[in-house]
Amino acid sequence: MTTLHVALFTGLVGEAVEISGGGYARVPILYSDSDGTKIQVTWPTATSDWGDITEVHILDGETPILIRRLPHGATIREGDTPTLPLYLSDLPEEYRLTPIPKRGPPWWERL
Repeated sequence: MTTLHVALFTGLVGEAVEISGGGYARVPILYSDSDGTKIQVTWPTATSDWGDITEVHILDGETPILIRRLPHGATIREGDTPTLPLYLSDLPEEYRLTPIPKRGPPWWERL
């Protein structure tokens, strides 16, 4: 299995560009950091403003396998250390380390 990376983008839909400079780097997805359902992704501390983050991309090399638009954006300023939970169930099945167990109905439907 290849190593997947999480990347941050800024800009309009269809025109978003990956953040660059200011200490930014793509973050590898390390399954060893998982609690079985999610991985806490942490980027390096910003050494300058990264601007308004509008999209998060999961990449296999340079190929996006998942793109999530942030409806309200997130502004990253110098000194911020951005973190984001990545839910393993969001990944396409072929990229999951192990199958995600199906959950039963919510507790309120079992009453």
